Amino acid sequence: MFSGDFGGMERVVLSLAQSLQENNIPVIVYIIIESRAGIERLTRLHSFLDTLPSAIKTRVFETEKRYDKVLRREIAQALLKDQVCLVHCHCHKSAFYLARIKKNKELVNIPIVFTLHGIFLNRKKISSLAVLVGYFYAMANADVIILCAWHLGSHLQWLPWLNHKSQIIQNALPNQPFPISRITAREKLAQQFHLDKDALWVANIGRLAPEKNFELFLAISAKVKSTFAAKVQYLIIGDGPSKHSLQKLARMINVGSDVLFTGFVDDIETVNAAIDVFMMTSNTEGTSMSLLEAMRAGLPIVVTDVGGNKDIVQSGENGILFPAANILEGSEVLIKLLGNAELRNKLGKNAHTTWENHFSPTHWVAKHQAIYNSLLNL
Repeated sequence: MFSGDFGGMERVVLSLAQSLQENNIPVIVYIIIESRAGIERLTRLHSFLDTLPSAIKTRVFETEKRYDKVLRREIAQALLKDQVCLVHCHCHKSAFYLARIKKNKELVNIPIVFTLHGIFLNRKKISSLAVLVGYFYAMANADVIILCAWHLGSHLQWLPWLNHKSQIIQNALPNQPFPISRITAREKLAQQFHLDKDALWVANIGRLAPEKNFELFLAISAKVKSTFAAKVQYLIIGDGPSKHSLQKLARMINVGSDVLFTGFVDDIETVNAAIDVFMMTSNTEGTSMSLLEAMRAGLPIVVTDVGGNKDIVQSGENGILFPAANILEGSEVLIKLLGNAELRNKLGKNAHTTWENHFSPTHWVAKHQAIYNSLLNL
């Protein structure tokens, strides 16, 4: 797994590793840290790695280059030393390295599983082309491709040479009881971020990057402010390259005092215990771990009708969907929720039931184990 930060993909990897080990399947997580990601993001990533449970065995590598032959040799040597019999990659870069490593005669028969969490392209055309080539090279050399959301199948349906070895396994999330009550959680967040305990709190959690479209979240907050009487405070939880431009936009549209940029928060369980509504305004999503965490917490959710969100949320039953980039409809559904505690309670309970029935780890682990066993002829 390549990483320059700690986000949704990293949470999937660690949740899967934890769930597999609980089922007596030995796992080693290889983490390749890209030092060019910047000191702030790397500090956050290292801080999180320091908190990993001791039961999860890891190997950490570092590189400054986009492609590093020395790193390739180090990974190959580690695979041999650890006697790894199968590799499961969660980003195209790691799958690309493994495809190259398989040219080593001692590792030529090692099976590769590649999970496609989405195809994320750089705005620069040349970089986007290189990334796209990397994705397809990774998929071409994988023995099995796992798609984490149904809509990702559309990327492969016209490519039978890839489609025939793909299957869909939506992400899941282990159970984790809340460490504190809602009252205590609200007191803690109010003190930590200077929030009004009597206000309604709406949170959007994710990396501050263009594909997450926090600009829409800010625009909706401004619209709600102009039409809804009760006090509402908004939490943008996360960090990323768009942070400063988003803070500037918040001031420009007169919501700077209503929107709090918390930065990275590692105690998401406390956040979810405290807030009133979870909202996500992304332009694209796979199976969002932030969304699953909110559902596990029994929160009412409002999300854009993009990607994997549509596979999870039945609008009006376990959450509310609204069209991406539609400020008016997004503000209307949020106002509807904020003004109706009974509806929030109903949607939150149904969201938790959805997580419990479809996105808890039991079936998730069994499906992965079936793939591993098939590739290893077990």
